[in-house]
Amino acid sequence: MHPIQAVIDDIESLPPGETLLYTKTAAKYGITLTERHIPPTREIVQNFASVIAKEPVSKSWVTRFINRHSIHLILADSGDKYCLYFDLLHSKINQYQIDPRYTYNMDEKGFLISVIGRLKRIFILACICADGSALLLSLIYEAANKGI
Repeated sequence: MHPIQAVIDDIESLPPGETLLYTKTAAKYGITLTERHIPPTREIVQNFASVIAKEPVSKSWVTRFINRHSIHLILADSGDKYCLYFDLLHSKINQYQIDPRYTYNMDEKGFLISVIGRLKRIFILACICADGSALLLSLIYEAANKGI
């Protein structure tokens, strides 16, 4: 069950007149995400608590909440985040028996070049397959008729 649906079910199961403790519910949400190997970000905690509270919660509230409930967050540039991502990726590749020849990584790099005193933007596309093969480099640039 999706974590949001679990919270909706918790809210709907409250007896009439009973109020929801959003701190407890948000803590449960954070723990559920961590158990699924997807630790929440500060923004997830803040957004979720704001929805439960039906009013915005401050960044300082999020900090106090995280410290009070020992929620382990993932930072945007965290090595743990990348390990979790690739562990999940490998488990899905194995689960669905995805052949490496169907897995590609593409990246683009944009450049500004000067052509007769005018700046032009071009992009280089690189694409490599998990089986080790690669597509030829591609260039994307604006045509004379302003198309690509």
